[in-house]
Amino acid sequence: MDSVDVIGNKGAAEATAELRDRMACDGYLFFSALMPTEFMRAVYGDVMGVLQRNGWADHEGRAIGRPKPGGDPEYWDVYNQMQHLERFHALAYRPEIVSIMQMLVQNTVLVHPRNIARNSLPNAQRHTTPPHQDFPLVQGMPQTYTHGFHCGITPCR
Repeated sequence: MDSVDVIGNKGAAEATAELRDRMACDGYLFFSALMPTEFMRAVYGDVMGVLQRNGWADHEGRAIGRPKPGGDPEYWDVYNQMQHLERFHALAYRPEIVSIMQMLVQNTVLVHPRNIARNSLPNAQRHTTPPHQDFPLVQGMPQTYTHGFHCGITPCR
């Protein structure tokens, strides 16, 4: 269920209560249009630039070459380049995200500085990250929230 309507159409107290209820019931929140399109396109462009410079994507953004999973030496070189992208790390600090997290926890939010890129490239489905819990690897408190973004081009439905 899309939660973007809760943010824009309700007062702060009502929106907070509804988001907290949805999170408690479903274990996640989905927002179809939370982030500014221009910013997300810029992040996509930064990531795609790394992929293109390293021969992983062509000039139209299509994957080329063989899949390079996490164990592949080439993977870590490219991943490290992505980790140096300022906009990639700025995602976690965006007010659109921090304000929702503050609504959920009803307190000051600490943005964890350890951002992870989950790369899902075409024709490499067997190398994508399956559903999982971040707590065993990241640790923190049991009530730690994780957010993720799809930065690729997705057809409208």
